[in-house]
Amino acid sequence: MKTREFVAGSIDDAPALPQAAPNDPLASMIASDLGRHVADALNALTAKQRQVFLGVHDRGESYAEVAQAMNLSRETVKKYLARANQLMRNAVARYEGSQDQ
Repeated sequence: MKTREFVAGSIDDAPALPQAAPNDPLASMIASDLGRHVADALNALTAKQRQVFLGVHDRGESYAEVAQAMNLSRETVKKYLARANQLMRNAVARYEGSQDQ
């Protein structure tokens, strides 16, 4: 099994995405208010929650891979991910609610 090194830090520390074609949905989302809201929500997570969330959802790693890379149990990874998922869902729901007004 290939392991990856986790790097803690802010989403703002990530390299900038290259300019995409105007019809690129990912680039459009990132540039949108929702994209900025999601980035803020990611930064509000604890470092471990963020590492687990990005490992599973962004890099597609398994719970076991994340657990090994972070020296955590698989159950702890599941708990961090469940909490991070809930916080991210709440953040998106708050954003959607603010758009209805």
